[in-house]
Amino acid sequence: MKFTSVEFMTATEKEKVVKHFMSFVRGDFKRSLFTKLLYHHLIQHFGFIAHYDINGFYNTYFITPEGTESFIYCIKNNHHMKEYDDVNSVIKLILNQHKDRIIYECNKKIVDRDIKLAKALLNFHDIQYEIKE
Repeated sequence: MKFTSVEFMTATEKEKVVKHFMSFVRGDFKRSLFTKLLYHHLIQHFGFIAHYDINGFYNTYFITPEGTESFIYCIKNNHHMKEYDDVNSVIKLILNQHKDRIIYECNKKIVDRDIKLAKALLNFHDIQYEIKE
């Protein structure tokens, strides 16, 4: 896709944001792939609420599966500024292409976490159990 330069972002910067986002999504939201360029684009052009810093944003949306699901919802339902339609539409497309896998993995993490918690509670109360999977 060809990007258009606007007052506060060049076409080259838009292309970099897309590349960073694609790496971040394909890399299963690893912190090391969450760049400042990507962070700044998301908070400035996707309507996310302000966070103290890049780590606060990352911790809100990518540490828990519920946070990641919230991130997907925010991206999907954002109506961005027209000058950023080109780059933001590609970001939405990338996320949509990976959405089923991401949601499946989030749900699996939630179930695994809940089973682990249930086992810990049963053990704490010295209750015998058998979990069928």
